Amino acid sequence: MAGESLFQVGENVEFWRVLAHVSILAVVLLVFEYVLHYVEHHLARFDKYYHMLQKVYRELMILGLISLVLKIVKEVAPIDSSSKPMIAFQVADLIIFGFAIALELQAIKMAGGSVFHLGEDVALYEVVVVLNALAICLLVFEAALHYLEHHLLAHNDKYQHILKKVYRELMILGLLSFIIKMLTEVGGIDGYSGTMLAFQVADLIIFILAITLVLQAINVLLLLRGYNKRSDRAELITTQDLVDALNSSEAGGKQSKGNLFKKDVVKHRLLRNLFLRRFGLPQLFTFSKYLRRAQATNIVHIIEVEPSMWLLLLGMAWAFSAVEEILEDFEVEMRYELIETLLAFAWVLVLFHILVMLYFRFCVRRLLSIAGFSEDKSVLAVNLSKIANEEAVAWQN
Repeated sequence: MAGESLFQVGENVEFWRVLAHVSILAVVLLVFEYVLHYVEHHLARFDKYYHMLQKVYRELMILGLISLVLKIVKEVAPIDSSSKPMIAFQVADLIIFGFAIALELQAIKMAGGSVFHLGEDVALYEVVVVLNALAICLLVFEAALHYLEHHLLAHNDKYQHILKKVYRELMILGLLSFIIKMLTEVGGIDGYSGTMLAFQVADLIIFILAITLVLQAINVLLLLRGYNKRSDRAELITTQDLVDALNSSEAGGKQSKGNLFKKDVVKHRLLRNLFLRRFGLPQLFTFSKYLRRAQATNIVHIIEVEPSMWLLLLGMAWAFSAVEEILEDFEVEMRYELIETLLAFAWVLVLFHILVMLYFRFCVRRLLSIAGFSEDKSVLAVNLSKIANEEAVAWQN
C-alpha cells in the first residue's frame, strides 16, 4: 500500500503524539458541541433555518461516513488509493457534497493522485459513472433516514436524541476529513507525515468512542424494556393484592404460580412506597412513568461526554502512554508494547467494573431493606400490610 497505515501506531508514529492530538481534538470537540448546542436552541424557533442546519448535518454526516469507509477499505483491502476507481469515487463524493452544501471546491490528496488533475489522472466519464452510483446511494440513504425519523422515532425522545448524537459525530468526522483534505491539497502538507497520521488516528479514536457510547446507550434501552413493562403492570395492582397473594401462597404451602407474587413486583411496590414517603408525593403519582423519564435523562448523560469525563479519559490515556514508555526499558518488541499495556488496562477496568457492580448491588439491597423487603414471608407480609393500610387510608381521604 502506498504511504503509511493508520493501524501501525507505535511503528510509524509515536503513541504520545496520537494522545496529544486526541487532547487537542477533545477541546475542539467540546467547543464545537457547545456552539452547536447554542445554534440549535436559538434556531429552533425558525423552522427554515433549523431545517437548513439539519441538512448540513446530514451532508457532513454522509461525507464522514464515506470517508470512514474509504479509510477502512484502504487499510484492510489490497486497494491502491491512487488507482483511477478510487480517485473517481472521491471526486464523485466531493461533487455531491459540494452540490448539497453549496460549496464549489473540496480536495483530497492521495499518494500518487489528486482530484485537481481531473482529465489527466482519471477520465471524466469515470467520475460521472461513480457520481450516478453515489447519487442513487444518497437518495436511498436520505429516504431511509426520513422514514427512520418520521415513522419509527417520531414519538420517542430517547431514540431521537441518540440519532442526533450519531449525526453530530459523523458530521464532525466529515468536517475534520474535509479540513484534512484541504490541508493536504492546498496547504502543502504531506498527508502521510507523522503529524497527519497522528491527527487521523486521534480523529478515529474520538469517533469510535462516541459510537461506542451510542451503542452502549441503545443496549441499556433494550435491556430496560422488559423491566419497564413489568413496572407498568405493577402500577395496575395494589399492595393489598400482593398481601392476599402472599397469604394464599403460605396457606397452600407453596408459592403462587401467578404473576402477582413475584419478587420484582414486590420490590417495585416497596420502592414505590419508599419514594412517595420520602418526597411526600400522593398515591396518584405514576412511579413507573417517573422511572422512564429518569432512565431517559441518565441515558442522555451516557452519550454526552462532559469536560470532567474528558479529563478522566485523557488522564487514563496518558497513563496508558506512560506504561507503554516504561515497557520500552524492558526491551519488549514495539508491536507487543501496546498490546500488553492494553491488556493490563483492560483487566484493571474489568476489576473496577466488578467492584462498582458489587457496590451497586449492596446499595440496592440496602434500599430494599429500608423499604421493608425481607426473605422471611411473615415479616414481608406484615410490612406489605402496613403499606396496604397506608394506601387504603390515602385513597379514602
